[in-house]
Amino acid sequence: MVELIANCLGVGEVIVLFGVLTWLALYYLPISLAIAIILLLVTATLLKLRRRNLYWRDRGVNGPIGDILSGSSVALFSNINGFDASALGRSNVPPPHLSMCTVQRLTPAFTTSKMRKLLQPIEYCVKELNTEIDKLVTDKVEMDIKE
Repeated sequence: MVELIANCLGVGEVIVLFGVLTWLALYYLPISLAIAIILLLVTATLLKLRRRNLYWRDRGVNGPIGDILSGSSVALFSNINGFDASALGRSNVPPPHLSMCTVQRLTPAFTTSKMRKLLQPIEYCVKELNTEIDKLVTDKVEMDIKE
């Protein structure tokens, strides 16, 4: 239950909660015990935030690590460049000069060589799908479409 509530709290709410807990610990407990409890809570929170930021890296997905408060959002959005900004703007019809004509504004996502490299994995997936469907047909089992 405490874990569920802690996942719903934002950064500001956590700071206010730490402030209240710090005041309560310093007011009602001896100073050495209060400092030990506060350090334990801060350490546990920092470890939890670090574990949350490294979730995908622990599973083998590479990406920017980021900081504890904002995660990797700053690192992700700093790499966006505006070379395709003209592709999203208004077209120049009719263009006053031929050099201003931009017919193909965006490059294709898959070039011919990339499509050729995808042919073997797609063929393999189709063969696997056919064998699975054949097994279901021979067993006379209904197939769930979501699978």
